[in-house]
Amino acid sequence: MTFQRILNILPCLRCVTFNRTFNILDKLHKNQLDKFKCFNRRHFNEQSIFNLNTNVPKDVLLYKSSSDKTYKMISVFSIVQFGFWLTVADSYNVLLNKEPDNNVNHQPISWVDKIKSQGKITTIGIPIACLCMGTMLIAICSVYTMKSVKMLVLCKGGDRLSITSFGFFNRNITTTIPLETVSCAVGRNSSGQSIPLKVKGKWFHYTLDKNGKIYNPKLFDYTAGLSRNV
Repeated sequence: MTFQRILNILPCLRCVTFNRTFNILDKLHKNQLDKFKCFNRRHFNEQSIFNLNTNVPKDVLLYKSSSDKTYKMISVFSIVQFGFWLTVADSYNVLLNKEPDNNVNHQPISWVDKIKSQGKITTIGIPIACLCMGTMLIAICSVYTMKSVKMLVLCKGGDRLSITSFGFFNRNITTTIPLETVSCAVGRNSSGQSIPLKVKGKWFHYTLDKNGKIYNPKLFDYTAGLSRNV
């Protein structure tokens, strides 16, 4: 008799257990749904902050760097290096093409004779290599200064961007380009010392030194700071 009662009670216990489990799961689902709604509402509010009107009525300064002295020193360094390698090339050219002295007591310089023994290719190649080294250094420094951004301005209307770079010996070079041709793959809050800007149709990236100042961060992020397919 006792066993029969247990069998009769089991279905009721199953129903009660199932109902309680269902109620618990239903409450958990509602709580998660409420949290998700709150997250979406918060996410929407954060996104709405960046929905700025980029159709600016006048030119707006986005970024400016005051490292004029640093880039001027880079230009001076490149000129000094070019002069140094030019002097080395001229000295090698004079030394290697010097006619031997007929004086019996003359003691020839051993390393010069070894270089001369390699033929005219080595004799001419060393001065040319020195000239190439000086030219390469001055070219690298020139490109680096010309691609270092001094000022970034969002032009009136918000559809164009004016990039002013330092140039050689701080001779400012200003380029105005459509905004959709600019792409920034790295955000301003990322690690690193510079922010690269890729411009469609231009060789090399423009770089913004993080020691400079971004005057309008939100407008910068929504215009020049966006990553585009260019």
